Amino acid sequence: MVRVSKKVTPAVRDTVIEKTIEVIRSQYAYPERGTRIADAIQEKMASGRYSDLTTVSDFCSALDDDLYKVSQDRHLGVLYSPEEAARLRGLPPGDEDPDGWFAQFRIDNFGLVRAEYMSGNVGYLRIDVFAPLSLAKNAAISMMECISNCDALIIDVRNNGGGDPYLVQLIESFFFEGKPKLLLTFYKRRSDGPEQIYTIPHLPGKRLDTVPLYILTSRRTFSGAEDFSYTLKHHGRALVVGEPTGGGANTIDDKVLHDDFVIYIPSGYPTHPKTGKNWEGIGVEPDIAVASEKALGVAHVHALQTLIEKSSDEERVRRLNFELERVRAAYSRVDVPREKLSKYVGTYGEYYVDLRDSALTVLSRRDDRICWRLVAISETLFAVENDEYNVRFDVDASGRAISLAFVHWKQDRENAIGRTDG
Repeated sequence: MVRVSKKVTPAVRDTVIEKTIEVIRSQYAYPERGTRIADAIQEKMASGRYSDLTTVSDFCSALDDDLYKVSQDRHLGVLYSPEEAARLRGLPPGDEDPDGWFAQFRIDNFGLVRAEYMSGNVGYLRIDVFAPLSLAKNAAISMMECISNCDALIIDVRNNGGGDPYLVQLIESFFFEGKPKLLLTFYKRRSDGPEQIYTIPHLPGKRLDTVPLYILTSRRTFSGAEDFSYTLKHHGRALVVGEPTGGGANTIDDKVLHDDFVIYIPSGYPTHPKTGKNWEGIGVEPDIAVASEKALGVAHVHALQTLIEKSSDEERVRRLNFELERVRAAYSRVDVPREKLSKYVGTYGEYYVDLRDSALTVLSRRDDRICWRLVAISETLFAVENDEYNVRFDVDASGRAISLAFVHWKQDRENAIGRTDG
């Protein structure tokens, strides 16, 4: 929280606390739990807990801490924000503020950080926030179109703290066939009935309903990103790889309490049709548990293995096995001692092998601009970084290289190039 040195008067402080108690009693998603939270805050107020707090920052911090200690709900909180209060009052509309949060979404491409293809025709999407659907819809559709030809897909929400459930719904819909499917049911305390969220039947783009899907998570993954992970996991549509998530399932309302103090309050909760539950307080458990920083490599390897198992095309399988070997090397570097690498340095026909910064490089003597950096797969086999070849060294009894061969997945026969520097 940004510290605000502005003073808060006893009258304003008491009004904010009383309004907080009132809103929690009437609107918190779980009535009995809301009553307990409100009673606890009222007791703290009566005991003088907040009487000596004279700045906005100290007051909000203390109230926020108490709300969390009682509720264990990260979606419940009070903050002082003139900007947010103005937005909620409609003065001015946030999307017209060039320095506001709507503008920031545009600067960050609505949280749609990266879309690319990786080895083995595995797509990769990184989504750091689910921005409001009204802003991000076209960008999200374009992102899905960008990776529509992938054979497997990895979606990275390790840095995603949530966002708009309707953008979540849009992206999830690409992973099911066209017939509407119930994703989640949302219950709101002040609503006449539940809101059922279905897949969107008509999408402007190709569906990836049979593509193997992986979702990367971390302990920072929260709220709408947990919706995305939990929903697809329990519909049997995705494997979750990484760490258990933060555990925030409740839907949120925000409103001005008094002056420029704003409350965020859980007003409802989702239920998954397969489990009858949600992830509140427990998070989404990964199918493949691994440290978040290793999740991408684990998912990529698993995706290639899955594609190999599913393929009946011999040439395709050969290429995937070739890619799998290289991908494993890229994510789990093999440490070849420098003394061994030094025995590969030399001239092989028109090629020269050098050792730079403890890594081998192959340079073409005919064109010095050509330089390939090698990544160890084993002590004698290396992947050519940013190219489709491997390099294999044949060694004598002393470990000195006597030839090298460029190995490609298409080649039935390898042509070794003998060492020519004696």
